[in-house]
Amino acid sequence: MDMTTYPIYLVGGSKGGVGKSFVALALADYLLRQDIRAALVETDTSNPDVMKAVQGEMRCIAYNLDDADGWIGLVNFCDEQRDAAIVVNTAARSQTGVEQFGATLASALGELRRRLVVLWVINRQRDSLELLNAFSETFPDAVTNVVRNGYLGVSGILCKRVEV
Repeated sequence: MDMTTYPIYLVGGSKGGVGKSFVALALADYLLRQDIRAALVETDTSNPDVMKAVQGEMRCIAYNLDDADGWIGLVNFCDEQRDAAIVVNTAARSQTGVEQFGATLASALGELRRRLVVLWVINRQRDSLELLNAFSETFPDAVTNVVRNGYLGVSGILCKRVEV
């Protein structure tokens, strides 16, 4: 697939407290510092800290990905922002919405002419990777990078691209 627009960066992990918001904020800051036009989609609507931090510097919008309308809004926003990299900060509860409605985005990537780049944030618990496996069933063509939160100590690789 020929991709002529910026990617959609989805920061996921499906668990609370692993560092998704920190990674999304760091990515948004990096894109801005590189003079890359970027937009943020905040899906942690109960705690939209990333949106609060960057709303004066980039276009921001919030969607609830627990329902189909949120996914349709996400796809439409990505279509409207073709000249920008999209950073999607996901909520901890996102796994159910991904399983039920994530195909809305997955099936639109070709039409949007975008690739999906996933930054999957994990901690030391096994369920972080089990949730990634379930997520990858919805987005099998995504470029997936695992980012390990080393807050409780480092033993191994902190960031590694994996084929799932």
